Amino acid sequence: MEPLLIFLYSCVMTPLGRLISWLGVRVASLRAQCLGRFLSKSEREVLREQCHGRRTFLVFASSAGEYEQALPLVKRFEADHPDLLPVLIFFSESGVTFAKSQGESRLFCKAPWDDYFAWRLLLKAIEPQFTIVVRYELWPNFLYQAKSYGPVYLVNGVESPRVSRNRLVRLVKRRLIAGIDRIFVVGSRDQDFFLETLGASREQIVVTGDTKYDRVRERAEERQAKLSDIQGRLNQSWPRRNCFILGSAWHKDVQLGFDSFKKCGKTQQWRLIVAPHDISSDMLAWVESQAKACDIQLCKFTQLDQLASHHDGILVDVIGVLPELYGCAELAMVGGAMHHRVHNVLEPAVRGLYLCFGPLYHTSKEAEALVSEQLAKVVTNSKELTDWWQSLSIDVGDRFEQLVEHVNRMTGASDRIKDEIEKRTKISG
Repeated sequence: MEPLLIFLYSCVMTPLGRLISWLGVRVASLRAQCLGRFLSKSEREVLREQCHGRRTFLVFASSAGEYEQALPLVKRFEADHPDLLPVLIFFSESGVTFAKSQGESRLFCKAPWDDYFAWRLLLKAIEPQFTIVVRYELWPNFLYQAKSYGPVYLVNGVESPRVSRNRLVRLVKRRLIAGIDRIFVVGSRDQDFFLETLGASREQIVVTGDTKYDRVRERAEERQAKLSDIQGRLNQSWPRRNCFILGSAWHKDVQLGFDSFKKCGKTQQWRLIVAPHDISSDMLAWVESQAKACDIQLCKFTQLDQLASHHDGILVDVIGVLPELYGCAELAMVGGAMHHRVHNVLEPAVRGLYLCFGPLYHTSKEAEALVSEQLAKVVTNSKELTDWWQSLSIDVGDRFEQLVEHVNRMTGASDRIKDEIEKRTKISG
C-alpha cells in the first residue's frame, strides 16, 4: 500500500489498537486475547538476541489450523537450510495456546494489533529474509513493514465468498494482494478468484495444492508412538470393540451423535469418544448432562486410570490429542457442519475412518472433494446417521483404504512451495 494510505490508516488503527488492549485486559472474557499484544523493550531485546547472527524467516498464522498448515513447509526449510531460523507469529491466543500444548520449541509470539510502530519494532528485532503468510492474515501495517525486509509469500490461498460479496472488503483485499510477491493457491478455482476478483497478476500466482495434506500425513507418522500409548491405555480397561468418535463436536453434533449411539451403537456394543471443540468447564458439564439423559456413561480423558468396562465412552477434556484418538476408532462424525461449518476432515480421513458430517461443509474444499468422490457421508439428522451406520459392515480395526489413498494422492504442496520460494529468494549466508 502507498505510504499516504498507510499513514491515514495508522492514524486510526494505532490508537484504536491501544484502546482495545487497554480495555480488553480489564474485561475477563477478552483478557487472554489482549494480553501479550505488545512486547516490552526487554522482551524485544531477548528476541533480538535469539535472532542475532542468524538468518531468519517469519511465518504469520492466525491460529492452530494455520500453524499446522505451515509446519511441513517450516520443517523442509529447517532440513535443507539448518542455519535458517523460523519465527512464528500468531494472531489468535488459541494459536499460542495450541503451540504450547504441542511443546513447540521454535520462537513464537502473539501478533500486535495492526499497529505501525509495534510491527516496526517487532520486525526490527527479527529482521526476516522473507515472510510466509498462511491463508488469511493480510494486514496493511504488517505487510508494509514485512516488505521492507524481503519478499512476502501467501500460501494455501483460497477463494472467499465473503470477499466476493462485499465490495469494500474486496477493494481493500485488492490493494493488499498487490503487495504480495507470490500467491500459492490450492487449485484452479482459487487461481480464478485471485485473478478475477482480487486483480492479481498471472505472474503472482502459482497453483501448488494444499499443505494440509502433507501435514496430516506427516503428523500421523510422527505421532505413531503417542497413538500406540493411548491405545494401550484404553485396552487395559476396555475390551477392544468398534469405536465411534465425535470430533470437534458442538451442541447439535453431540445431540445427534448421542441419539444415534443410543439407538445403534449401544445395541451393537460399540464404544464412544466425544471430543468437544470447546473444552470449557461449561461445555464439558453440558456434554455430561446430555450423556446422563441418554444413559451413556462417560469417563474423562484426564481420568483414564478410572476407565472401566462399564463406561460407554470417553469425554476428551484436553486439547492436542484428537488426531491420535481418531486412530482409536473405526467411524467418525466431524463436528461443526450442523450449525456453522465443518472442522478438519483430513485427520480422520488419513486414518481411514468411515466418515460423516453435517450439511454445512462447503467452506471446506477437502470435505467437498470427499463428498464428490463418495468417500464421506453427509447427514442432516440422527435418523440419517443411524441408517448409514447400520448399513456399514465394520469389524474392529477396519479401514476405508480408498480414503487413505485419496489423502496420499493430494500431498506434495509443501515441496512445490518450498522450491518456488527458493527460486525467488536469496537464501544464502
